[in-house]
Formats: sequence, structure tokens, C-alpha cells
Amino acid sequence: MSGQGSAEYGTDVEIQWCNQDGGDPTKVTNTLWNYGSRGRNVFYYCGGNLVLENLSIINTATRKSNEYGEYDSTVTSDNANGNNQAEALLFDSTGNCAAYNCNFKSKQDTIYLSPSGGKAWFYGCKIAGDIDFIWGLSDVALFERCNIISAYDSDKSSNHITDIVASRLATGSAPYGKGFVLYNSTVTTESGQTTYLARSPWGSSGNISQVAIIDTAVTGGLESNPWYGSHVAGDDETVLGWKWYGVTSDGSEISAAHKLSQAQYEAEFAGRNNIINRTYDGSAFSKAASIWDVNALAQTMGWNVVTDNSKATLDGESEITSIIWKTSDAALSQTKNQTFYMYTDLSTTTTAPTGAALYYYLYCDGSANDYIQNSLELYGTAAIYVPVTTSSTATITFTKGAGTLTIAGTDYTASGSATVDCSSATLVTLNGINYVEVRVKGTAGGTSDKWYITNVTVVTTGSSG
Repeated sequence: MSGQGSAEYGTDVEIQWCNQDGGDPTKVTNTLWNYGSRGRNVFYYCGGNLVLENLSIINTATRKSNEYGEYDSTVTSDNANGNNQAEALLFDSTGNCAAYNCNFKSKQDTIYLSPSGGKAWFYGCKIAGDIDFIWGLSDVALFERCNIISAYDSDKSSNHITDIVASRLATGSAPYGKGFVLYNSTVTTESGQTTYLARSPWGSSGNISQVAIIDTAVTGGLESNPWYGSHVAGDDETVLGWKWYGVTSDGSEISAAHKLSQAQYEAEFAGRNNIINRTYDGSAFSKAASIWDVNALAQTMGWNVVTDNSKATLDGESEITSIIWKTSDAALSQTKNQTFYMYTDLSTTTTAPTGAALYYYLYCDGSANDYIQNSLELYGTAAIYVPVTTSSTATITFTKGAGTLTIAGTDYTASGSATVDCSSATLVTLNGINYVEVRVKGTAGGTSDKWYITNVTVVTTGSSG
């Protein structure tokens, strides 16, 4: 969803409504409020991925409203006719949510992210609220270069205290994402208000408050102990639980528990790709199984974001990709000179792979006896290309056919496997990407001559992510 205005934070394109969680759904007099966490929002999204840009989403619910949502100054209860949980946005998906140059405003629970898990990235957005106003169960939710407002609510009789982040990462569900991360952002506390960076989780399951506040400046009203409640975390508080680095309050670095070391900060909070795409398995961080290329998203959308060179795989770490071909894989049962599903015929194009689900290309040179069939059966002069880096090691397992199988320039005439050190091997380069070439040569092309490529494993050390 894209607002067509040009204002900062999308404030010239507004979606607003008055809604909150309250009333008894069995009583006619309380029909305005949409009871329950999935009904009390202005914008509710359930599905796959969501991208928002250049717009405002505002919940105008107030603590002094009557049962019809009208402002009523005679209301004396802080809870008015509801419990004041009133999200502007609920993203309820295992997919990805991205927001750029947007404005989200409410009182309590302004943004509720991923009760189903999922990832989120908010860049250059403004988010305002006064209680738990960034909260949820996201595996990771990154708020980068955002303007966070701890808002004073004049309709409250007391308790002018803000908890910005309320994370409820479930225990016993490793690997764990980075949780809720405020990164290179600002927090402004309005006059009369007191701010906590995060609160302890709640619920009988003993959830983890997975929160990191990184390189963020707070102005006004920050509690000297910025963590509210009891810390619930794992074996290392700098891995699971509250953590911070480079946080200032009115210009001076805060003094609070759970500060990251410089090494931890540089390794795990070096940029958006690093934050979003690394997880903790209970003993160490590593590249996440599911990667979200947010830099590619920003480029596709034309967003003006700072350059990010951070890595999902750190220098010195090994990253293993294993690809196994099965005889039942009908997607590979193709004949010569076709454009294959998720692959490319390199006899007509030299385009490097983009977004391929499997890491190889298929090739036929057009002669009558060239075939690539299921289970990666190669005969004729067929070849596969395995993308690698010069810091990779590729292991290819094969069963003998007729003639010769040439892998990175080395010939094989018997069944076995080949391990290729890509730092010194002969590689093929297409559009800046290096490949190990696996080619059949010198065969008659009959079905009895086929070579079976049964497994390819690529181990990359010091990957660029």
C-alpha cells in the first residue's frame, strides 16, 4: 500500500478510525468496539507479506470516549468503556512486514507484530504511543532510523509512564531471532511523561523479553533503570533478553544492566542484514534458515536508505548448502533446448541466476543427443553450473556413465565424488558470479551412457552473506 503524497512520515495520506478492545460482545450497547486482539485495530493484515509506504495509520481511540466512540469529557475512568488496547496496525502473519516513511499513532499497543512469528522492518517511520506501543511476538522486528514518541496522554488521571517495547518471544522455540530492535533511532519523551525502554514479558509460559536498543538517542524522561519488571532470559543475558549499546539519554550514555560488549555489538548488530538474518540456536549465532533480502526490497521500491554492508554469515563462519536430486523429481524431467523451471538454458543466455530455489543451471548445446532428465541424469555434452565464491569448497557426488565427467577442469571416468577447492580451481564466470562447471564429454548420447549427479554440497567460509 503506497500513499501518493510527499510529506515526511506520510502525514498527508491518513487512514484513521476510532477502535479499541472493550465492552461485552453479547450486549447491544457496546457494538462499536470490535472485541479481541484481532478486532480492535485500525489496520489488520493476515496473510503473506505486507509493504507499506508514505502513509499514516492512526487509531483515534481515547480514554474519555463513551460506548459509541465519541469523546466525552465527563468520563472519569482511565479505562473509559474499553481496556484501551487500540492498535493502529496489527501484522498477523508468518511472512514479512516492511514500512517506509510511515506514521503510526495510538495510545496503547500502537503496533502489534506477528502473533504468528514473522519478520518486520520499519525504516524512517514515526511511531507514537504511551503503553507497550511496540509489541508482539516477531522473530525479529527492526526499527531503523525511526522517530519514537513516548506520548503524554492528558486524558489519563495518573500513571504517565511509557513502556516502549513489550516483547513476548516464546521460550523453548530455538532458533531465536533478534526480537525487537531499535537501531540508529531517536526516542522523544513528551513533557510530564516517564519512559522505560522495555518491560518484562508476561503470561504463564515464561516468555523472553527479546529486545535490543542500539545506537539510539533518548531525549527527556528516561528512567535511570530503563528496564521495567523482572528480566526473563536465557543462559546469556546479552543473547536472550534485554540488551543495549550506544544508548544516550539527553546526550550522555546511559548506565544500565545488560550492555553488549563492543565485540558482540560489531558481530551481531552491525546492520540491517545482520540483525534480520541471524539467529541464536541455543549455543551460538549463525545465519538464519530463512533469509529476507531487505536491501533488495529497498532497491526495488526505490527507497532512500543508508548503505548496508553487514553480513548474515560472518567472516570465519562456515555456511553449508546441500542439494540432493531425487529420481522422483519431475521438475527435472526435461529435454534439450528448453528453459527449465528455475534454471536457464545457457546456450541462449548467460544471465546469472537470481532468486533460484536450487543453486544450479542446466545446459544443452542443441545437438540431438543432449538430454538432462530427472535425478540430474546427464548425457550427451550436458552440464550443470554450481555457483560458488572463491572461499567455497564444493563436493559433487556422481555415478559413472560413458565417456568422461569433467569437473572444474579435472576428468573423472569412474563413480565417486570430487571436492573442489574454489580458491584455486578452474571456475567459469558469468556476470560476475563464479561457477563450478560439471560437464559430460565424449559420449555417444545413449540412455545407457548417463551420468547421475546425486549430491552437491557447497561449504563457504567467510561468506559475504
